[in-house]
Amino acid sequence: MIVLLPSFLCLSNMINPISYVKNTRTSYSKFLEKSVKEVQVQFDDENPAWIPYDTLIAIDRMITNGKE
Repeated sequence: MIVLLPSFLCLSNMINPISYVKNTRTSYSKFLEKSVKEVQVQFDDENPAWIPYDTLIAIDRMITNGKE
């Protein structure tokens, strides 16, 4: 007998935020005075855009936690 836990059922609805990443780069920010990891993302048919990796993770957390 197979028992499906609620957490397992939630995994089937999750979308991997890394799947939207087309490219990565590291650049130095003079304003922040540190290196920043950036990812090039494309969610639909729009032009790809460079955003900080931390921003992508924050967007994923917001959507995952239902704070849309």
